[in-house]
Amino acid sequence: MSRSPLVHAPGLAITWMVVASIAFASMGAIIKWTAGQMDVWVVILGRSLITAALAFSWMRARGLSFRLGDPRWMFLRCAAGFTAMAAYFHAIQTIPLANAIALQYTSPLFIALLSGAVLGERVNSRIVPAMIASFIGAACIVAPTLQTINLDALIALGSAVLTAIAYLAVRALRTTDSPDNIIFWFALFASLGAIPGGAEAIPALSGMQWGALVGIGLAGTLGQIGLTRAYHHAPAAFTGAFSYTTILAGLAFGWLLHDESPTLADWAGVFLIIVSGVYLARGSGDKPPESDQGAPGSAATQSSS
Repeated sequence: MSRSPLVHAPGLAITWMVVASIAFASMGAIIKWTAGQMDVWVVILGRSLITAALAFSWMRARGLSFRLGDPRWMFLRCAAGFTAMAAYFHAIQTIPLANAIALQYTSPLFIALLSGAVLGERVNSRIVPAMIASFIGAACIVAPTLQTINLDALIALGSAVLTAIAYLAVRALRTTDSPDNIIFWFALFASLGAIPGGAEAIPALSGMQWGALVGIGLAGTLGQIGLTRAYHHAPAAFTGAFSYTTILAGLAFGWLLHDESPTLADWAGVFLIIVSGVYLARGSGDKPPESDQGAPGSAATQSSS
């Protein structure tokens, strides 16, 4: 397989992340439509099978290798990502779309918090105030009255932590596995994981439900391509902050397609989460982290695509 050295390209990383964010918001809107019609495991199975088939066909057509460069990091990416997906899809089906997306998209703050210890990347000094603002925003959504906790919203927040772990693994895999390989193995892992809970219901799906699964699969595939390539082009903390485009798209889709009207507490929470991410991103800069500069073997590689 032809490979070329990875170039630090923050502009390209941002572009790919915006593409991924819009695709994931579209996927969320379709998943919201499936609430009451399909179990979460059916949605995961359909989405993942489509992604795996597309990725397999693409890699075979281009003669790319399916060999695992680092099985341990790949397993962590797949296991954390699969669990995060299940929690996130459940939240989308049970709470307002924008709230689920906003809570799940606190993950860049967890990425920034953990990237130093896990990956050795320079941690932004703005992380403490950004985390405080983000957690206040999350509290506005999870427990707006401070008397009761919305458990479904709390599940969405838990999915953010797991997503952060998965994305850090994607960043770690940049030196050993191509973006296409990461996408394929994650989709295959998720397909196998969802079979016990979703396989039995697949034959009974209607044409509309099959159409929804195809839409979820295509949007999810585009999102996976975007985020995987984004993390191959810039440090994790910098790249993750630009995923907040998804929240704005989720607000629009929730209002236009699902007649959702956020409460004042919801608006406050979304605002604080977005502001914290933008604040963090503005302090990240375009300079690669010190651990990536001149270190032996630090140059990441990607496929010729």
